[in-house]
Formats: sequence, structure tokens, C-alpha cells
Amino acid sequence: MRTTSALIVLAVLGTTLVGCSAVNQPCEPENHAGAASSVVEATGRLGAEPKTDFPTPLVTDGAQVSTIHTGTGRVVRYGDVAALDVTVYLGATGETLTATEYSKTGSFLQKAGAKGQILSHAVACRTVGSRLAYTTTIGSFFGAGAGAQAGVSDKATIVAIVDVMRAYAGKATGRNVPGMNGMPAVTLTPAGRPGISVPNEKAPTDLRISTLKQGSGREVKKGDTVLVNYTAVDWDAKTVDGTSWDDDVPVAVVAESVKDHADGVAPGWAKALIGSRVGSQVVVVIPPKENSSDAQVPQNVSADSTMVIVFDVLGIQ
Repeated sequence: MRTTSALIVLAVLGTTLVGCSAVNQPCEPENHAGAASSVVEATGRLGAEPKTDFPTPLVTDGAQVSTIHTGTGRVVRYGDVAALDVTVYLGATGETLTATEYSKTGSFLQKAGAKGQILSHAVACRTVGSRLAYTTTIGSFFGAGAGAQAGVSDKATIVAIVDVMRAYAGKATGRNVPGMNGMPAVTLTPAGRPGISVPNEKAPTDLRISTLKQGSGREVKKGDTVLVNYTAVDWDAKTVDGTSWDDDVPVAVVAESVKDHADGVAPGWAKALIGSRVGSQVVVVIPPKENSSDAQVPQNVSADSTMVIVFDVLGIQ
């Protein structure tokens, strides 16, 4: 989120997913409309900074969510990742505290139902294309002590206008397929987080790519910005070099070698990404000649190491 006043610096906290709902089961939201959220109005185009109106001072009793506009897209189910655009106001005065950049696909990612993510419960069971009015306290939204930065109590009310722009599955949803022999073994938690067991043998010197789940969505093209969950392990050290699962929020990577694009990934990872389909899970073994220490994801990787990456292709932005 970009800060439109010097009052608040937004910290995004992500931890463990608390539950998942099957697609064919009813989805029940945890936050409901109340006296405060119901009086909030917002007009303007979805995905653009809204013109918001509410009586001041506005005081809320707990977290409340009212739907200003109901979208016609898919339901954001528990475990899904929602791409949002958000503007936050101080309930006492109507002052804008912070806002996202308002992109076409949503600037702010939240996993529905995850602990510690500020809008994860507000967006659960809402539909893509919806605009929501969310009222809560500044301490609950930004964390303890945030009120002092704004010159108010942590119990002061804030109002967030939330545009639900996109939704993605939070893990690979493709069908299981036989993996390549000799590859690291991959086990999954119910939430989809991979555990990687590297063989106790010398690392291969060639690039190896094996699809574990075959998705049926769009094919990734060179240069696409791809939303992925990933875990990277050093073959020899048997250590985790990086993972998106710790924050429980996926990352956006460019499907291109960092040698050709500043925001790209290791050449070997780019080769594994390009041609994969949304919904797929892939394991790739990247030898030093296909590795890079310049890529932003994962960070602090030695270019001399053989890296193992398991990644889920969640969507193309």
C-alpha cells in the first residue's frame, strides 16, 4: 500500500492457514454487516480510488463488513488468495490513512482465513468484483501501537473500502502425475505446503524438471508475471533458501531469466515456468550453470549451489 499521510506504515503479517472449504460446500463469512459498516458509502469505478462518505465521528463495535457492491465473479473461499485494492480512512475525521496503488489486477494479496493477515477474514466468502466497507479498530487493523502514530487510541475506528479484484487458488489444483525418477521427494500438508527430501547422492549437473500436478489453466509464456508459491532448497546443504509459505502469501515472479530481465528468476527456473500451466506443481533441480545469485526470488542464493525449487503456478497477472 502507498501511504498518503505520514501516519501509518502498513505491515503485512502472514502465518498459517486455519481452514479450507471445498468448492461445492457453502462458504460462511466470519465478518458480518453492522451499524457502523452499513452507513459507509463509496462510489466510483471498481479498481479505482473511491469517493467515500460516512458520518463522522464513526465508531465501530468489533469488525464489521458490509457489501457496497456485489460482484459476479467466483467466490473467494477459505484458502484462496484474493488480490485487492484498498483505501483506509480514520473513522473520527474521514482522513485517508493509506491506500494501494490501484492496479488492474489488485495490488494487495491476502489469503482468505489466514491468521495475522489484516483483511483475510473480511474477504472470505465474498465474490470477485465486490466492493466492501470494512470497519474495525486501528489497533486490530495495523497492530498494537498504530493508533499512537496517528495520534489516536488503538481503539479508534478505521474504515477500509476493499475492492475484490481477482482470486486465485492458494495451492496447485491440478491432477497428480507420475514424477521423474531420481528427483527429490515431495510431500504436502493439507494446506499444500511442500516438504522436500533431497537424495543423499551427488547433485546432478543437468537441469531437471518434473511436473507433480498437471494444471489445466493458461499456459505461462515468456515474460508473463506469474503468481507462485514456492520453496527453494540447497541440494548439498539441505537447507531452505527461501519460501513463500512462511508468510502464507504467494509472490509474483517474471517468467524470464534474470540475465534478460531485471525482475526475472534463475535461468533454470525460468525454463521450468515457461510452458507450465496454471494449477500445476513443478519440481526443478537447477545446477550452478542454470542458477543465479542476482534474482530477487529467492534471495541470498549462492550461484555455485544446486538449487531445488518446488513451485505452484497459481495465476498469471
